[in-house]
Amino acid sequence: MLDLYDREINYMRISVTDKCNLNCVYCKPSNDLEYIEKTKILTYYKIESIVNICANKFGINKIRLTGGEPLIRDDIHLLIKKISSIKNIKETCLTTNGILLSSMAKTLKENGLNSVNISLDTLDNDRYEMITGQRKLKDALSGIESAISNNIKVKINIVMFDDESKKEIKKIEEYAKSIGATSQRIKYYNINENKKDQHNYDRPPKCNNCNKIRLLADGTLLSCLHNKNKVKIDMNNIEESIKKVILKKPIKGLSSDAKSVSLIGG
Repeated sequence: MLDLYDREINYMRISVTDKCNLNCVYCKPSNDLEYIEKTKILTYYKIESIVNICANKFGINKIRLTGGEPLIRDDIHLLIKKISSIKNIKETCLTTNGILLSSMAKTLKENGLNSVNISLDTLDNDRYEMITGQRKLKDALSGIESAISNNIKVKINIVMFDDESKKEIKKIEEYAKSIGATSQRIKYYNINENKKDQHNYDRPPKCNNCNKIRLLADGTLLSCLHNKNKVKIDMNNIEESIKKVILKKPIKGLSSDAKSVSLIGG
């Protein structure tokens, strides 16, 4: 479906949880976040129902599961199997920090996962701990290499958030190339400030090229990461809810009122 500015919306990011097993400095700037009550988190059945209508009524053909950290959700492979089996879905993808991926990659691939984006901002143990709050670099690297060995396409996300990031970027890009992965540079941004399209990084995308909508873990729909407009999905009229959020998509992102990127799907 086209939005009001003739952009074809064919991509949905779905946050399956707002919780994460890391505490990255640029993603969760404070520890006083209010998380969604467990009873309000969308079930896999509801997510499947939403994706089915998105794919067959609105032309959505790419789904990316996000969080928080999606791999902490129980039996996530079952949701991947459901989504990848839906008619007209061409890509089922996942964004993860990778620290749980090593033991799960084979199962995820067998159930239809096409690709993963994995956060990796440093190859130094101490700096990794400073950024994420945990000394888990070895687990993240193991997850990346397990995905590669199971023929899952891997892209490494590198957030450029300080001067040290610029010094490390080449090392991470060379590492990605050496294992058969790709990488992308992501400009750090404050979602509570007006979005700027003037940058030379791979992400965030320029607004006029944006083709996505977002579904949060509690059933809230967002037309734009940098916007305060929200639509609560009506499970009795999913089609109207999706149409409404696409038509609310602004010509340009401004700012969000979210307290953390982790709460709105990254």
